[in-house]
Amino acid sequence: MSTTIRPAPSAGSVLDAIERRAWRIRLPTRRLIVVLAGATAGAVIVASLTAAWVAARNNATIHEARVEGLGVASAATQFRTSLAAADAEAFGSLISGGIAIPPADQNAAGSEETYATHLEDASKALADAALAGTSDDARDLRALSAGLTEYSGLVESARANSLQGFPVGASYMGLAHQLASNELVPTANHLRREGEQRVASAAKSVSGPLGVLAIVLLMVAALAVIGASAVIAGRTRRMLHPALVAAAVFALVSTAVMAFGIARQFTQLRSAATNEVDTYFDTNDISYALAQARVNEISAVAARGSGAPLYDQFHQGTETLDDLVEGTDLAGPVKRYEDGAAAVEHKDMAGDNQGAAAIALTGDSATGYQAAADAVTSDVEQAGDALADRIDGAEAASIPPLVPLGLGALAAGLAAAGILYRGRRYR
Repeated sequence: MSTTIRPAPSAGSVLDAIERRAWRIRLPTRRLIVVLAGATAGAVIVASLTAAWVAARNNATIHEARVEGLGVASAATQFRTSLAAADAEAFGSLISGGIAIPPADQNAAGSEETYATHLEDASKALADAALAGTSDDARDLRALSAGLTEYSGLVESARANSLQGFPVGASYMGLAHQLASNELVPTANHLRREGEQRVASAAKSVSGPLGVLAIVLLMVAALAVIGASAVIAGRTRRMLHPALVAAAVFALVSTAVMAFGIARQFTQLRSAATNEVDTYFDTNDISYALAQARVNEISAVAARGSGAPLYDQFHQGTETLDDLVEGTDLAGPVKRYEDGAAAVEHKDMAGDNQGAAAIALTGDSATGYQAAADAVTSDVEQAGDALADRIDGAEAASIPPLVPLGLGALAAGLAAAGILYRGRRYR
């Protein structure tokens, strides 16, 4: 028979207080035990399934942020930087045909090998962007691919005509430069912004309502186990069963694992979306500005005495470049390049175009530019490594879905077993 008669309370102990509250539930003890076992196990299972789904979703979100976000943004940035460097090298062919360059300095004069290397880097970056991109990026990727092909064709025409001494080479090079500056670079910048937004969106998604819901449900499940344990202790006048204690511990551990993992994922992604991303793109902006300055310098020399407007553009560009490198270890190399370029401008404006071309291709301007470009490239690589490490940290914080699922299954099983065991004498 079911024992439903409330025993006489005895005051003074914690168990007495629990007992008084437990008997406020208007259910026969046998039925209450069955209901508590099912409800507690069900609450834990629902919370665990939700946590496992959220963990799997967050892991996928972080992977997408790495590939479709960071991958696209980095590739687009690398494309723009490599294209600008190729443009700077290609412009050297406009003036290299008219002066005598010592054999040892041939590689400094906008050599075909250097130009081809930068163009190959741009092509590889475009391929990387295509592999990482989504269907939303298809239009930009097609425009960049077609534009890069057109650009390389114009440059080859410019170089061929320039080497033969035909002035039309400057026109072809001007068209190539306009294509790069007015069409390819803006498109690459748009693609880069899309990638940046995906990384930022991933950080918000990981710590969003679904993550909060999973943690809240796990906390509710843990409280359900603790509450059920208290009710059973009050009804049976026996302290907590070890299985119920273990169930509560597993439920609390699952909650802590999810909360810690989500917090760490959010922290890593937020930092990647702000600090490391900003540093990476800032260094690439410096590289791009440096290459653009070199293009303006070379094209001013190629104007053969009428390059004053281009020198004005050079000075405007170097003002921006100086602002970007101010307070960094790049300020020194950039300043040395600008000093070399100043000597080029001085000779050119004094009427010595050949002397200006010699300095631009093999003198202090050329060596200064190469040293600055090497220093910037090193900083870009370091910033890229730091950004990749941050995304790796977010992925390392990923929670295997089986962890909350396994802990939840253990907690549910132990809770049900403990409750039913305590009620075994109520038949």
